[in-house]
Amino acid sequence: MEKERNMEWKEGQEGTPEQALLRFLYSWYREDWSAAVLYTQKTWRAGESKPAKVLKWQLKDLKLKDLESISKSEISPVVVDMRVVVLVETLGSLRKMKIVVRVIKEKGPYLPSLDGDWGINPLSIRVEWEKLV
Repeated sequence: MEKERNMEWKEGQEGTPEQALLRFLYSWYREDWSAAVLYTQKTWRAGESKPAKVLKWQLKDLKLKDLESISKSEISPVVVDMRVVVLVETLGSLRKMKIVVRVIKEKGPYLPSLDGDWGINPLSIRVEWEKLV
């Protein structure tokens, strides 16, 4: 991301699944795994003794460079699937990647709730590679 040209994507509307995802992506872009953990699902966090290390291991070979688009599909009022197209550097080349990730609103671990907070479930991340850029 030259000169952080898309850094407005770190914001998003307060209290939305988009905001949780955008802040997670921004933390990934900065390789700030401790910050990224803050935007993950409470249930996933509760099940990991070192969640920042898990995220780093999962995403370390994918250097996030840019965000192209986001769309969502509501599964229920507390579960949303987000589709994101990003540009990543991996194995020395730039590639476009489609990510599908589930975002869940929880009051606490295993407690989905309209009164909760949105968090991405890292285990739900599915990647579909596109053409080389």
